Amino acid sequence: MFAAVAALAVVAAAVTIPLRPHRSVIAGQPSAVRLTPPFPVGACLYETDDRQGRPVLHSVGCASGDAALVVNAVVPNGGACAAIADFAHYGLVQYDRDAGTTYCLALAVPEQACFLIGERIAPHRVNCGSATGAERIAAVRPGASAAAACAGLPSVSDIWYTGSPHSGRFACLVPDA
Repeated sequence: MFAAVAALAVVAAAVTIPLRPHRSVIAGQPSAVRLTPPFPVGACLYETDDRQGRPVLHSVGCASGDAALVVNAVVPNGGACAAIADFAHYGLVQYDRDAGTTYCLALAVPEQACFLIGERIAPHRVNCGSATGAERIAAVRPGASAAAACAGLPSVSDIWYTGSPHSGRFACLVPDA
């Protein structure tokens, strides 16, 4: 048992994945906290920017070709997301000023599909080969850790929870060529 754990630690240490910064504010003016958040756990979303460049989330069916993110938890602040799982590195933490709440989000993009995300790019799906900077989900794999799940895949640029951090499945992203 100890040898297996030690071997897994060596594999995990050998894989270094540069993690991308994730945005953290949803557009809107401060308002009274609503008792019911606009997006419940399990809702699938995509994001656009408003005219001022602020992110705006939109609800969409999870089977839709637009679904990019899925709500895993609705919490009062980003620290509460961290208490659930490492959404800062393998998901997205979004504060919603209109609702006065924070969403802990995981990826809702299937294997081999492409999407755009970045510090100043609203997370949304794109056709593979159509957008500079797009990421492709090279594989969705189970693993005891993110690094173990994506070990052996070349050119992995980022790793995300897929569906839920509790599923034990990770999306291994590569730059779309």
